[in-house]
Amino acid sequence: MGNSDKSAGKILSLDGMRFIAILIIMLSHLEFFGNGDNGYIYTHYLHNAQPAVDYFFLLSGFGMMLGFIKRNHNRRSAHVASISGSIRFGIRHIRKIYPTYILFLLIGIPYQMQSILQYHDLLHTLVISGGEFVLSIFMLQSATGIQQFSHAFNGPAWFLSSLFVIYLISPKLMALIHQYFRTTKRIVLGLIANVVIIVVISGMFMLVEVKTPFDDFNYSSPWKRVFYVTLGMFIAMLYIHTHQIIRTVYGDILCYASFALSIAWFLARNTLAPGLSMWVYGIDVVLCGVMLYSLAVTDNVVTRFFSGKGIVWLGGQLAMYLYMSHYLIRMYLDEVFRLYELRSFPMMLVEVVLILSLSFLVSTGLYQIQHRIDSQRGQNRPRHGKSLL
Repeated sequence: MGNSDKSAGKILSLDGMRFIAILIIMLSHLEFFGNGDNGYIYTHYLHNAQPAVDYFFLLSGFGMMLGFIKRNHNRRSAHVASISGSIRFGIRHIRKIYPTYILFLLIGIPYQMQSILQYHDLLHTLVISGGEFVLSIFMLQSATGIQQFSHAFNGPAWFLSSLFVIYLISPKLMALIHQYFRTTKRIVLGLIANVVIIVVISGMFMLVEVKTPFDDFNYSSPWKRVFYVTLGMFIAMLYIHTHQIIRTVYGDILCYASFALSIAWFLARNTLAPGLSMWVYGIDVVLCGVMLYSLAVTDNVVTRFFSGKGIVWLGGQLAMYLYMSHYLIRMYLDEVFRLYELRSFPMMLVEVVLILSLSFLVSTGLYQIQHRIDSQRGQNRPRHGKSLL
């Protein structure tokens, strides 16, 4: 199988990589391993969701920009950048995942309230939870920059909240980038400037978190993550301008080198990060961006692996359901294991097997339900530039 599906307008390896990114995120949520006999190995080498999260934001920008260029070529993009068009754009991009998003918010209510009741009475708990739930319904919780709100009910939901806020301004961002960055030289300068902005913003938001109640500006807020999406847009522009040129031995070298460096950095990041401060975010995003670009432009043993039918289906169809379901399954199961003091290493492995099995089972069921709904509505045609999880 090649690296592209021309009939669907998709780069298959990018979907395949989504599944690996989801597995990395799921691995990073198994924090109970950090308390075991081999906790040092987990906390220092395996507990690192940042590259996977970065990949999804970059991929969202990349996919949106390719779709925008296609619409612009067909002269159908002008209305999208209007205010009403931007709102419709945002709603359209979250419409499919929104029922699942709400479902897991509801499932998370008992766990959330139990956590708050440890510190407040019932009335305060209801008031706090009510405020958090209202923000979450409208997918605005991550815009607060406060972890209590952004991670309420279902921790990973912050990603969809942040992405939704970014969707609302993405049409205008795409129009500006497409208008002012039309040459390869300008695109490269835009890429460099974007990375510098991410590093500077990271340093600023780290200070904000230390000195103010806004303790989640640097990781979850759309005010930083928007620059990851714009970086993905620049990468899409670079891809359009260079993908025919780079499909040579140099592209393969870039692909192999970026994967080798990304794996090495993943294992070393937690050890090196404290000394690198804000610069760590620049390294994260550069490696992730180069890897995404190399996956898109090359056709070699790496991209063919990520273009396999099974991994493409897992990444393209199941990933968003795994993302939404796994965390609460992990949290509720862990409560049971903690209650019965099942904390030996073999029991931790049992817990992992249960978390993975239930997550895949639930996600497959949700996918089947959505697929039937789409089939009934006649909306199961493949779309180019998929950006959601």
